[in-house]
Amino acid sequence: MPHQTLEQSLLDLLATQGVSTESLELHSVCTKIKTCEPLYDNTTFSNQAVIKRLLLLTVQRDGEPSFVAGLMAYEYLVLRDSTQPVIVYIEKIDSSGVWAAATNSNGTKARGPMRPLVQAYMHYCLSKYNTRRPVTFYTCARTQPEYLFANSKANQDKRVLDDSQLVRWWYRTLDTFRPHTGATGRAHWLIPGLDATEAQLTVRSTGKDLTIPTKSKVNLNSEIPVTHETSTWDYGFPGQASQRAHEVIPRFPDDPKTRLLAKAEAATWTLEEFASMLAISEECGAGRRTGFFSLSFPKHHSKSDPAEVQELEDKSRCYEIPAKGWDTVLLLLFHQAMDFSTLDRAQRSTKRFLLWMSKKFRSKPLALRTLSVKASPKVTHKDPDAEGSGPPSKKSRLD
Repeated sequence: MPHQTLEQSLLDLLATQGVSTESLELHSVCTKIKTCEPLYDNTTFSNQAVIKRLLLLTVQRDGEPSFVAGLMAYEYLVLRDSTQPVIVYIEKIDSSGVWAAATNSNGTKARGPMRPLVQAYMHYCLSKYNTRRPVTFYTCARTQPEYLFANSKANQDKRVLDDSQLVRWWYRTLDTFRPHTGATGRAHWLIPGLDATEAQLTVRSTGKDLTIPTKSKVNLNSEIPVTHETSTWDYGFPGQASQRAHEVIPRFPDDPKTRLLAKAEAATWTLEEFASMLAISEECGAGRRTGFFSLSFPKHHSKSDPAEVQELEDKSRCYEIPAKGWDTVLLLLFHQAMDFSTLDRAQRSTKRFLLWMSKKFRSKPLALRTLSVKASPKVTHKDPDAEGSGPPSKKSRLD
């Protein structure tokens, strides 16, 4: 599979995963690379820099666009040291809840675009960085009613996941990710407070042991995956139990691990001690099920023309903004005037945001071709990945 732009990867995955939609557009915003605080207590990372990225997917209904899915991530690089991995932290993903109202018809259940968006972004990062450096993806599965779209928690059509379902969703998203290089990634996952056997029960509908090398491929019409080679999974944080936590746990923004590491007493904790304290912390203890995931790929030696890889950013037409403009963009997106509780309100809020972005940064959408994929049939079994199936929960929502 050749190196692909972000939008081409997204189109391929939407088609493969059976998503049906109309007039899809992708809005991609990123900051210029800027030095930042090191992720670890290690002098090797003193030249740490970061690119912040926001992806917003819209679909049109009656000629009006509406945000349906979003992703916010950070891409960390150590400058002038290509031996150090690029670390990608997917901090937030969210859906607005209006996908069903904008796309469903004739009683069908259209699959949401959230998983294709996440996997397309991962493909893009590997295409951009992996021929020059190793790449490791991190994320934290923690339930919240809304992350990116204001008041979307009030939308009754928003796909609702409890904490165990969200952990399972992330496991399946990473487990079914197929890099264009065909390389097998090394994956780690942990639910603080649970041993490996108990954690397996949290994601038991996948029907397999997650602590050993696994084989799976999602069958769109079944909860039980069919066999296919996939990543090798290990239960626990990457690193040795006796290592100092500050040296092996990256400190990301809005991450429970970072807040725990900030405590004075954490300075001397080993990795094993840190995991134990995380299990009784306010954010991950007291019955909560928070999942931590990482997926690492070694440097891929490719014969591709380096210019092809370097041009990916330009071809993906990410609208690059100054680092100081990042907070301004987020403030507008999270502004109390934004409202995604209904399709009409979401369309008005989307229009307001895009108009401001066009005036401020002259940004334009990436128009994706209309797909003519038939919508998935209405599900008759409990499928956590089919939007709108199952009784609503009041813990976390995701299309």
